[in-house]
Amino acid sequence: MILKAIEKQFRKPTGYWGNVVANRMLRSNRTEYEKIIETLEIKPHSKLFEIGYGPGYGLSRVLAEYNCTVTGLDYSELMYKRASKRNAIVIEKGRAELYYGNFLDEHWDFKDYDLVYCVNVVYFWDDLVIPFTKIRNMLNDDGAFCFYMVTPEFLKKQKIKSNGIFNYHSIEDAVAALEKAGFKNITYYYEDGYFVRAEK
Repeated sequence: MILKAIEKQFRKPTGYWGNVVANRMLRSNRTEYEKIIETLEIKPHSKLFEIGYGPGYGLSRVLAEYNCTVTGLDYSELMYKRASKRNAIVIEKGRAELYYGNFLDEHWDFKDYDLVYCVNVVYFWDDLVIPFTKIRNMLNDDGAFCFYMVTPEFLKKQKIKSNGIFNYHSIEDAVAALEKAGFKNITYYYEDGYFVRAEK
């Protein structure tokens, strides 16, 4: 019961334990964010969208290094507040716009992005074709989707079960779902997890 309660915090951090999880995210995801930024191949004035921005470290790194704009959506109100505080200056300047809520809800009308990205998010989606199709529809004609995911074996070693919170998606599952959603030129490499890039 305790382990499952902690696992829920990774999906939607709340309260005291949500802040504990957020601090862990800040420490553990830094390397993944640095590498996913390289995978994005950001150009000047690109319009980006991050799914699951957490405490806001990734988008702050993007905006510090590139002349672009970032819109973000996170499932947690706590993460929305933390990320908004961390990125208050760029939000005020109109370079970032943050929301919180469930990405799979039908009422979101995000579109015309050059790049969509996420880090450690795909395990929380049951049927990958559904979010991947939605992401593809958000992209402009030359857009790309990039994400980072660990392996099912890694999750098992962490004693994280496939239990309605986490899903054991393999890289083969992810590629098949991307293809079914209509993506092309799918590439990936492994470095303590998979970094994936798919073009519209």
